[in-house]
Amino acid sequence: MSTEPRSKPQRTVGFGSFLVILIALVLVIAFAGYIYYTDMERYNTLQQGYTQQGQVIASLNSNLSVLASQYEALASNFSTLQNQYRELQLIVNLQKNQTIASNRVIYLVANGYDSIDFEPPHAGYIQVQITATAPISLLLTNYKYGITLDYPVAGTTFSSASFKLPVLDGMNYLQFFGPSSSSVSITINATLFY
Repeated sequence: MSTEPRSKPQRTVGFGSFLVILIALVLVIAFAGYIYYTDMERYNTLQQGYTQQGQVIASLNSNLSVLASQYEALASNFSTLQNQYRELQLIVNLQKNQTIASNRVIYLVANGYDSIDFEPPHAGYIQVQITATAPISLLLTNYKYGITLDYPVAGTTFSSASFKLPVLDGMNYLQFFGPSSSSVSITINATLFY
């Protein structure tokens, strides 16, 4: 028995094995290239879609901004119209008022005359309370329409009264005429409703 170590048999790779490995390597590289190419195409398609979606989103955001500003303008107009409507409702219902005279005192000499003028923007009425130290007569005149109202009736006098008279837009004159025999002091409270 010999004690010599045995050598392992060496394997030799033949040309056929090399060719099989080479073909397998080429196939793997080709397959990887195919996958890369198709994935690249998909990536480019997705990138185009992403870009287009970004443009659509930018366009929608722009439209949203325009619509938001239009909405704000419409909301402001609506608010203005609501305020105008409320204002007109007050006018239609004669709920707006303006003080024409508050404890105003007028002194008239015998046969004297004086007036208080006011200009309502709309038709309405005037509520008047008068106290005089002597009998007086009163006219309400609107020269714009050529209308004159006597209170209480033409040719009569009074020294204390509370009444309402209709008024039209334009300049109106509440005219006071004193007695022929004496001077008079008149205290007037007048409120315009329109």
